[in-house]
Formats: sequence, C-alpha cells, structure tokens
Amino acid sequence: MEIRKLECFLKVCETGSISGASEQLYISQQGISRIISSLEKELGTVLFIRSRQGVSLTADGLILKKYASSICRSSNALFRELASPHEQQITLAVTPGILFMYWDFLHELEKDSVKLTELYDYQCDNAVKTGLAQMSIGVAPVNEKLFDSMPLARHPLYVICREEHPLASKAALTFEDLADVHLIIHGRRYKGNREIMKTLKQKKLDDIRISETDNAVNMYKRCQDTDCAAITVLFPNSSFSRFHCIAIPLEEELFWEPCLIYPKGKTLTEKETGVKKEILEHMRT
Repeated sequence: MEIRKLECFLKVCETGSISGASEQLYISQQGISRIISSLEKELGTVLFIRSRQGVSLTADGLILKKYASSICRSSNALFRELASPHEQQITLAVTPGILFMYWDFLHELEKDSVKLTELYDYQCDNAVKTGLAQMSIGVAPVNEKLFDSMPLARHPLYVICREEHPLASKAALTFEDLADVHLIIHGRRYKGNREIMKTLKQKKLDDIRISETDNAVNMYKRCQDTDCAAITVLFPNSSFSRFHCIAIPLEEELFWEPCLIYPKGKTLTEKETGVKKEILEHMRT
C-alpha cells in the first residue's frame, strides 16, 4: 500500500469531495478517482459512498481513516529522522506571487541546498502538512491548529481596468462601486478568492458577475480589451506594465499577506533555522 494513496484518501475525507481533493493536491479529478479505486481494489472494499453532494465514508472507510492518519504521520516522521540534518536538502514551497516579488533572493537561496517548489496557496499548506516541504512561503489566513506562521508583509489589493473605463477617474473604489461591473478574480486555488467571495456575501453583493482565472496575463488582457475589471495585487516584475490599464486602490479590509509557514510545534534543524532567518531578514517588512 503506497503512502501517497493514503494521503489522497485522507484529502478526500478532509474536503468531502473528489473535486475538493483535486484542487488542493493539484491532481486531476480522474487521477484522484483512479487512486481511490486502486486503493479500494487493493483493500477489497468500498471506502466511499458517492452522491451528487460529494462523498461520505463507509464503515470500512471510517476504519481506514483511523489508521491512515497515524501511518502517514509516522511515515513522514521516519523519513525526516533518517535524513541527515547536514546533508538534507530543504524543500521550500512557494506560492506564485512570491516568485514575482522576491525572485533574486529566492534564486540565491537555491544555491544553498534549498529546493524551491512553486505551488498554489492551499497546496503550499498541504505540502508542509504532508511533509513534502519542510516550510513554505505561503499566504494568510493559516490554520493555526496545524501550522506556526510568521507574517512577512501586507500588500493592498487593486482594481485593474482599461484607461478609458468609467471607473478610471476614481481615486479609490469599494465593492459597492463594482456592483454593476463584470469582475475577474484569481481562481479557487488562491486564498484571496475565498476572502473576496466571503466579503461580497457579507455585503449582499454576491450576485456580481464574476469570472476566475489563474493566468495574470489573461486577466490584464481582458481588462484592456473589455469593460471587465480585475482585483489583484500589483507584483513587481509582472506583465502589468505591458497593458493599457490602470490600477485603483481597493478600499476594503482585504490584503495579500505572505507568511512563513512550518508545522505546528516543530523543532527546526540548524539548516532550517538558518533558512528561516534569511527569509525573515530579506522579506519581512
């Protein structure tokens, strides 16, 4: 029985659906289904009851869940303990926006036995949780029951629109100003998506037309060519300057907040402590 199958099984349990596990593990839904089917075949039992609402555990599934969590934790602990602290290469999961902002520094880190793995926001958290990465530079909010985190910065959000857009003359905008605008936001792999949707619901503006994308270039191009407006962070070194768009501050209590994340209560190795110190010195503002 492979550990990765158990980790996939646990993620389906956690999210309650194949699609939820797919988004967080960055594996296609078909791939998740194949892994679960393979595990069921190997164990000779059915683990989930499938329905339109998602999945629920069978009696045998509940038994496996009880043992799988312990097996995965023990496996990750074993590999960490067997690896020599002096020879071990540290894997640092990094969310895409961080690469835009701190590429020069991160490139230098790579020369010092640090392997960078670019993952989306939730995947960064999951990589640390499962031991695929020793730490990550991810994004708040962070599950404080699972992780220790240290804030690095706090960046405001902006509304992007074409220079001739009716909103272009505004010095600042709120969500109420965007009530009749077709909005483009980053996709559900980004934590900002959930925070924006939650705020819109609280303001009873959840009927605003919204499209999602994981590609910043597509976001800027659609804003340039149409009356759409986008909500994003202005990343240094991004392609924003290539488009005939402007950025207007969004006056809402929403921010993009990078943070250093590692397992709750973990005692860092000497190497990990050194990397943590470098990150805080170069990135904390």
